[in-house]
Amino acid sequence: MKKIMICMMVALMSLAYAEADAQPRKPKKVKVVKKVEVVAPSHRTFGSRTISAIPSKSIYVNFNGLQFIYDEGGRYYRKLAPSRFEIVRPPIGLLVEKIYKPKTIKRNKEKLYLVDGVLYKKVKTPHGKMYKVVGFM
Repeated sequence: MKKIMICMMVALMSLAYAEADAQPRKPKKVKVVKKVEVVAPSHRTFGSRTISAIPSKSIYVNFNGLQFIYDEGGRYYRKLAPSRFEIVRPPIGLLVEKIYKPKTIKRNKEKLYLVDGVLYKKVKTPHGKMYKVVGFM
């Protein structure tokens, strides 16, 4: 019986030494996936800037159930609280009756108007000529 126990101990010890002498495994290569956040060019904030009062010459514009405030400087606002307004980017497709101090530019043989980084296109509607938000610069 002692001989069997000694043989088993020797066999186990030899296996342990064999595993210790084995080459270490190479670590698996890990694929690095870069997470990219896509921000749609809709009514997103410009650095989360807020103000306490909007300019006196402002126009209220509704679009898809959301109310925007457009001022004479070409900026858009959303109301956060009774005396807090957030500067936002207008959604594409929004129509306004008037734009203030536009710069005329041509893009793809199309006449566009640029005000405060927002591109507008003049369109005809049943209510007369209006300006439609078509992009950003």
